[in-house]
Amino acid sequence: MIRTPRACMAALVVPSLLLAACASKPAPVPERVQMVSAAQKASQCKSLGTFSVSQKSGPDKPTAVLVKAMNEVTHRGGNGMYVVASSVDWEDGAAMDAEALQCQF
Repeated sequence: MIRTPRACMAALVVPSLLLAACASKPAPVPERVQMVSAAQKASQCKSLGTFSVSQKSGPDKPTAVLVKAMNEVTHRGGNGMYVVASSVDWEDGAAMDAEALQCQF
C-alpha cells in the first residue's frame, strides 16, 4: 500500500490532536472568593454551610484542593471562605474542610 503525503500527515496530526484534547489544565482560581479570618467571619459574614474537598493525585495537590474549595464557595453563591482544617500528605493527597460564606466586604 502506497501512502500519500497527505495520509501520512493525517496519521501524525490526528493522534497529536487527541493527545492535546486529553491534556488537563488546572481550573482557574475564582477571583471573587476571599479567604476570611475568624474575626471577619463573626462580624461580616453569614454561613452558607460547611463542606469538604480532597485531591488524591496530580502535581500540585494543595493548589488543586484550594481551587476546588473556592469553586464550591462560588457554587453556593458565596464570596468568602473560612478554612476550618487542611492537610497535605504525600500518600493521602490534600484535603480541606471549609465554610462557605456570604460576606459584606
